[in-house]
Amino acid sequence: MSTASDTYLYEKQFLLSAERGDIGSVRKLLEFYKCTDAFNINCLDPLGRSALHIAVENENIELIELLLDHNIETGDAILYAIVEENVEAVEILLEHLEKIGKFNPEVSFAAFVACALLKSCRYLLCSDALPS
Repeated sequence: MSTASDTYLYEKQFLLSAERGDIGSVRKLLEFYKCTDAFNINCLDPLGRSALHIAVENENIELIELLLDHNIETGDAILYAIVEENVEAVEILLEHLEKIGKFNPEVSFAAFVACALLKSCRYLLCSDALPS
């Protein structure tokens, strides 16, 4: 049985490995978790980000897929992917939600509309896009 200190260390290592994009270490920790349940794979870093949020932020598609294969909770990761304008992550997350039976076609359409609107707003707010 893991102590609270052990759990903290595993979670810290897990999140640091995700931040660094160290797929091998993340994979080993996920396998360890699967065998022992020694830490929470849905843990958050001091900024409130899960490993999935970190993977989306870093556009690490391989890590996103690995985490989803190990049933990490998606939470609001799809919204985070939209804000980050990570269209590939949005598509992967939508496919995952469909696979696990949590897919909502209205959310799917709204997600892509939100991506397009966000991109348009950022373009319009860019100084080069404004009239002189």
